[in-house]
This record gives sequence, C-alpha cells and structure tokens, in this order.
Amino acid sequence: MRKTTPTPPEFEQALKVIEKRIERLLAQPESHLTHSVYMKTDSLVAVKALPKIREIPSGEGWRWNQAKRRYVVTFDKISTEVEIMKLVPRKSVRSTLDRLPKLKLWQIKSVNRKSSFAAYWCEKGSDSDIEGQELNLEDYSFLAEFMEPSEGQELWPEHQMYNSPASSTFDIDSFMNYLMC
Repeated sequence: MRKTTPTPPEFEQALKVIEKRIERLLAQPESHLTHSVYMKTDSLVAVKALPKIREIPSGEGWRWNQAKRRYVVTFDKISTEVEIMKLVPRKSVRSTLDRLPKLKLWQIKSVNRKSSFAAYWCEKGSDSDIEGQELNLEDYSFLAEFMEPSEGQELWPEHQMYNSPASSTFDIDSFMNYLMC
C-alpha cells in the first residue's frame, strides 16, 4: 500500500483490514447496498456502483456523515488508487431521536474510472450497540434455581421448577448443599 499523504492511525487500521480481503471481495461484489452494511461488526461488502453518502442505507432519524477528511492511497495488490473516508451517524433534519447509534463505517472507492467500485467495512455495527439491544427475561430463567421461589415464580411462572409440588418451600440448607456440590 502506497500513500499519497500521511494517514492517521485509525485510517491505517481500516486500510489494512480492507486490503487483506479486497481481492476476494471484488471477485463477488453485491449489486446494491442494503441495511446489512452496518448491522454486523467487521462485515465487509463491495458494490460496483459508487453511491453518494446520502444513498448509503441508514436508520430512521439519522443518515451517514463524513467524519474526517478523505485520503487517497494505492492498493498495490489490485494496482488501484482508492479514496478512504470514515462515516458516522448524524441526525436527520427532522429527527426526534434522543441519541444516535454508535456506529462506524469505512468507505473506500476507486479513483480509477476504468474499474469503479466501492467497499464498506463496518468497524462498529448495530450488534455492538449494547444500549440498543433488548434483553429477554426468558434468557435468564436459569437464575430461578438460586432465588426465593415466590420471586422466581413471579418472573418465570412457566419454569419447570414451579410445576413440581416440592418447589413451594425454600430450604436454605438444601440450597447451600446444592451450591457446594
């Protein structure tokens, strides 16, 4: 990889990730971008068309925005100059969002008109936005065994533990023996 201007460290990291997989990626480019471009952290997708930033799929109440300046580098593997830029969410004009998702998307696009393509690397996707993920109470039903039966039954009334007659009383000695085994 040859650089026409020095690039900041985070741009270097993005370029390394993309350059490692660029040949394989360009062998099977997508026909168009979908919302999946920012759903999964570390996903990488290429398209033949060069979409404008406003054409990149985004969520309700926000759109993509260029975060810093663009840099041009040459990918020696494919003998092509590419332009790289970092994209982050920005509220839309009429947005009612309280907070923006914490996403980071990198775009490289060919500068060479003969071989036009764009590639997107999702450094930080929706799957990493923990605040935005919903918790499912059923996923924690295994904790019923360690709670007072009345509290556990209130949270998980269908749990198998509460369908047997022996579960109606809590025996601290039995519970401690269970933990020690």
